[in-house]
Amino acid sequence: MRDSTVMDALLASVALYAAAKLRSSERIAEGGAHDHDDARSDARRELRACASRVAALLAKDSSRIDARGASNVLWALATLAGDVEGGVGERERRDATRALVGALNGRPELRAAFNARDAANALWGCAKARVGLSDEATTQLASAVASAPPGGSAPHEGVGANAVEASMALWALASMRGDGTIDSRSARLAATGIVRRLCEESVKSPFTVGGATTRGEVDQHRVVANASWAAAKLSEREGTGGDIPGYTPGLRDGDGDFAESDAEFDAAATGLLRRFASAAVEAGPAFQLESPRAAAQLVAALRPSLLSLAAGVGTPRDDHSRDDDSYVAAMTTLVNRGLRSCFARGREEMEKEARGTRTRRAGANGSTEERRKRHPETIQKPSSDDLVAFCDAAEALRGVGVGRASDGRRTAGIDAGIFRSAVCAACTGGPTALGWRAAGRLEHCVFSVLGLGAVAATVTARRGSQRGGCRRD
Repeated sequence: MRDSTVMDALLASVALYAAAKLRSSERIAEGGAHDHDDARSDARRELRACASRVAALLAKDSSRIDARGASNVLWALATLAGDVEGGVGERERRDATRALVGALNGRPELRAAFNARDAANALWGCAKARVGLSDEATTQLASAVASAPPGGSAPHEGVGANAVEASMALWALASMRGDGTIDSRSARLAATGIVRRLCEESVKSPFTVGGATTRGEVDQHRVVANASWAAAKLSEREGTGGDIPGYTPGLRDGDGDFAESDAEFDAAATGLLRRFASAAVEAGPAFQLESPRAAAQLVAALRPSLLSLAAGVGTPRDDHSRDDDSYVAAMTTLVNRGLRSCFARGREEMEKEARGTRTRRAGANGSTEERRKRHPETIQKPSSDDLVAFCDAAEALRGVGVGRASDGRRTAGIDAGIFRSAVCAACTGGPTALGWRAAGRLEHCVFSVLGLGAVAATVTARRGSQRGGCRRD
């Protein structure tokens, strides 16, 4: 690195990309399997010094960088950011990022050269760095991800980002919108084509539900989590307090000229999330057990559409009513699974079901018992925020009428015993197990879902104070 003064922008981008990859490698990462911690620490410090010098070079001159180089550098700088040892200097990172953003904003020919993967990485890097691109640059990069012309037109089949890349880009747009580095209208307009691209990819690659947990399944879970959170974030409208996204009629933050594009995004996002819900139900308990965060993000993103359906309860049924019924049934299944996974006994029962399902499907695919033993199930306990998301959705389902028919008969709905057990498990886990914000939301849900009186509505932390088999996890 002593001759860094003669390094051009293209080589500098390759060097920073390699530094980011090397930083995460086991050989120099903290807690790696290799000995010689001092040697790894020295390597991380040397890596930081080299990466900082290369970033400083790019900050001075990025005029010769190409689309792949700009994408790699933005991704690498965001990946290395915030790492005191082995990352990149904060000043060098900030200056280099600004230089690249300036190049993207000012060079239309550079933006036009981006392919789907490079565009997704560039958007993700800008979002992580909390810097905004111009509306033109944002729209052009988003169009590259979707492989669609600007304006939200349908993507060209067989071209564009895969599901992981598209979900990265969608997450980036939602993050920039949340940070205020891009306005809501531009974010939704740019995101519509990406959502449609994700819909196309979800049809081609539904959830894997057979055999052992694979890298592909991990990617699928990440796609669901990122896309669900982003769709909900982008659907929010100013003036709603962030609680009722754009599914609710009449809450628009733009002029009438933008109502059509807003409606297009809402329709595409709702369709994508409903596809995810159907696939998650088909995947069985394994999806909930292996990625409770993705499951919680999905039901949280779909909750506003339940509220919209609840507002229309009692109106005449139309051609979409059957689809709505299927969607409500899928949500009921997902919420019950989510609540069930929040206490130990429920997770144990779900794990047995998941293993049985995987064994049958793996056997049908010719997998051996030895292969399944090498890939055990990865069980994760939901967080208190995940529990609250499931409880909020349970409350919304009650508003739709789940659990009671029009003639007063009981129908399949939220299992009250599972609900009690899930809430009780959270409330008996110690004084720090449940934050005040989560506890307040749970209190409201308990009142609504269980139909308790005002005095009995308070969630307490006393062991055994709720029916439904309370058990400390």
